Parts: sequence; C-alpha cells; structure tokens
Amino acid sequence: VRGRSASRLLRDAGASSRIEAVVIIAVTTILLVRLYLYSTGYPQVGGATLHIAHSLWGGLLMIVALCGVFTYLGRSPYAFGIIAGGIGFGLFLDEIGEFLTKTNDYFYRPSVAIMYVVVLLMLLVNRAVHGLRPPSAREDLANAASTAVDGLMRGLTPSEREGALDR
Repeated sequence: VRGRSASRLLRDAGASSRIEAVVIIAVTTILLVRLYLYSTGYPQVGGATLHIAHSLWGGLLMIVALCGVFTYLGRSPYAFGIIAGGIGFGLFLDEIGEFLTKTNDYFYRPSVAIMYVVVLLMLLVNRAVHGLRPPSAREDLANAASTAVDGLMRGLTPSEREGALDR
C-alpha cells in the first residue's frame, strides 16, 4: 500500500558500511599518492606543455565504478564499485588545491583541511541518513527482497538468509 507521505527513497541496509569503505579507500589513496609524489620528487606526467592530472584518472575511475554498479544486478558489483570509486574519489580529492586556486597550486596549504572537511561531511551525512532513524517496514521488506534477488543469482549464506528473514 502506498501512502502519500511514504518516502519514495528506501535506504539500503548495507549502504552505510559501503560508504565508509569508500571513504577509507579514498583517504588511503590520498596518503599513498602524496607519499609516492613526495618520494619521487613530484614528477609530472605529460611532458613540457601538458600535465595529465591524476584527478582525470580519478574521474574516470568514479564513472567506471558507477557504470559497474548500475550495469550489473546484485551485490557482487559493490566490491568493485567501492574499490574503483574510493580510489577515484581519492585521486580526485587529492588535487583540490589545483581546483581552488588561480595558479593551480597542488601545494595550496588549506588543501589538507579542505579534504578533511569533505571527508568529515561525507561521514556525518552518511551517519545522518543511516543512523538517525531505524529502517521502516517498507525498507526492511525492500532489503529482504534485494537479498532474495541476490540469493537467486549466487546463493545465500546462512547468515544472509537469516538476516533477510529477520527483516
């Protein structure tokens, strides 16, 4: 039964942990990129006139992650989406200083603080969306159905089956 006040957006029970995983991978990517660039003397890819920024690779990885998650059914594509999307977001976010300054300054001092705020906001919004209220009956039913669909494709572990039945 569809009520007028019923939300059309139903929360995925596993989304919060997947979002946190994307953030962890993004932060790890930023740290690894900065370590690599520091240890190699900040090389530039592209020669004398071009600079192929790693934010371009980040954008490409984010769109590949989205296409993978949108293209395939079930939860199996989530691991790929988390890894590719997290790395892509980290590569993109790492160059925030270049986006904010007229001189395309990768070393813009507030960059780290801006990255920190972006990551913190993502985690706070994630917590607000997924943690402020328990799942509704409609969300529980939709999540159980999603688990059943995934089970049709690859089978269910006993804990997945029990979780779906509990919902």
